[in-house]
Amino acid sequence: MLHKTLKCVPLAIWVIVPWTVRSANGQAVYWTQTGPPRGIYRADFDGSDAQEVFTAASPAALAIDARGGKVYWRDGFNVRRGNVDGTQVETLLSVGAFLGGLAVDGIAGKFYWLEYTRVGRANLDGSSPETVISVSISNPADIALDLVNGKVYWVWNEQDTFGGKFERCNLDGTEYQDITPANRYLPWAIALDVAASKMYWTDQNASSRVIRRADLDGSNAETVVVTGTNLGQLLGIALDPKNGYVFWTHGALDKIHRSNLDGSGVMTWMTGTDSPWAIDLLLPPIYADVFPPDGNDVLDVDDILRVLDGFTDPGQFPEADVFPCNGNGVIDVDDILAALDAFSGNPACVWSNGMWVPN
Repeated sequence: MLHKTLKCVPLAIWVIVPWTVRSANGQAVYWTQTGPPRGIYRADFDGSDAQEVFTAASPAALAIDARGGKVYWRDGFNVRRGNVDGTQVETLLSVGAFLGGLAVDGIAGKFYWLEYTRVGRANLDGSSPETVISVSISNPADIALDLVNGKVYWVWNEQDTFGGKFERCNLDGTEYQDITPANRYLPWAIALDVAASKMYWTDQNASSRVIRRADLDGSNAETVVVTGTNLGQLLGIALDPKNGYVFWTHGALDKIHRSNLDGSGVMTWMTGTDSPWAIDLLLPPIYADVFPPDGNDVLDVDDILRVLDGFTDPGQFPEADVFPCNGNGVIDVDDILAALDAFSGNPACVWSNGMWVPN
């Protein structure tokens, strides 16, 4: 398909140019635009090279699968996906109810969504849809995954009474918990910083739209950012824990904002986008669990030991060269050095176009 490239220029005017550009390191910010022209948009992390990636009639929820190089979104009652470069659009699933959010588990090969009556999930290709847990909620808002502790979180609200709840359960639907923080008002979107044991959400009180956070169990709730306006809702939120940023959308102001995770450094990251809703970030997957896949999303001693195990018995690890990307198909000293480099914060590879490439 032909993509329209949008560049950020002074006075927040987007200029259409007839070619597609991509971030050199594969990192980008994606969001759904519900005003014309409706679709899925992306820009580099500095806000440059904004462009339409997919057209959509009724775009809303959004999730990125960095491991697979895919973008998932809700379009009306349909879940669709495409490559991060805008190619190969597929309709995966049709759900006859409002979807309040999407989240992807690239390790287990599942995506999750929230409806009025259930948390659902399916394989990444849309096959084998199932109910994780049955719920009864008035206005499904958003959903998020904690793959380290094996939890799915969801939020919903009651617009008439300025109420809502935060709930979670295990990924298999067991051990349901109501973790609603104190003094919440009208939550719309949620994002998790699992390493810091924090959840962030967009909220509103009587006078202002705010960004709040709490521990993952709902305790120690605090306000991080006060926007100073009560116009519209903050419909989307996304975190970049590595660089210490939180992004959020403000549809009524046609803006996307960013601040540090502690609420300092608030800035308008993007203007001129018409009614942005959901937002997600294309970031390189954490190096642990790509090679080798130990499942804890932390690069630790276990990862190094498993690389060494592969060195002594290569047949047990078909993932050789997926993590170190040295390309020779054999687990050797280069693999161990690449793992140690990543462990020390100097990775040999970066994620780009759905694959590992040399840094």
